[in-house]
Amino acid sequence: MREEGLPDFVARKESPMIDFKMEGVRKYNANMLKLSTLTRKSESEPFYENEIGFGNLTPSNEYTMGRNMCLTIALALSKEMNKPFTIVINNEKLSSKGIYLNNLLSKDRPIYFTDIDKQVFNATIEKVRPLAHYKFVQEYENACKELGIKDENMIMTRRRFYGIVSDAIAKMKKEKIARLKLGGFKYSEQEIKPL
Repeated sequence: MREEGLPDFVARKESPMIDFKMEGVRKYNANMLKLSTLTRKSESEPFYENEIGFGNLTPSNEYTMGRNMCLTIALALSKEMNKPFTIVINNEKLSSKGIYLNNLLSKDRPIYFTDIDKQVFNATIEKVRPLAHYKFVQEYENACKELGIKDENMIMTRRRFYGIVSDAIAKMKKEKIARLKLGGFKYSEQEIKPL
């Protein structure tokens, strides 16, 4: 998500507003869960490309999620650097000071962020650019904690990501064992030895 989201975030540096749609976040997380249930490459690749990756041009794609994770890191840096920004909901402008973002995100309506200081943008880019995916998600989690954003309104967490990966691996293994049995073979974990 960092690889896709950071360039999108950088491209928004001169934009007057950046949108954040929780409907897209919820759809993205539902799609990630569904992806983890698809055990055949012929099903999972097209689903990923069309519903999560580059084929999805809606606010629930991986690029938008990565950008919004970078945005969240920027908002936490804004708070840390004491550089307020403006939140726009239904054409009403709110100052970031004293706003509890989790409440706003829970309402599932489009939120726009504006007046993000260029120094904050640059600091965010420098902070995010060298991060591996795991560290990127960790940095995002830290930003959410700083901003009071709860798990149910987070785009991704390390626990959720590795839970999805673990579930997918377990399902693939179960299906592989079933296919082996159907072919008259026996699966034995003990007989698998590293080279």
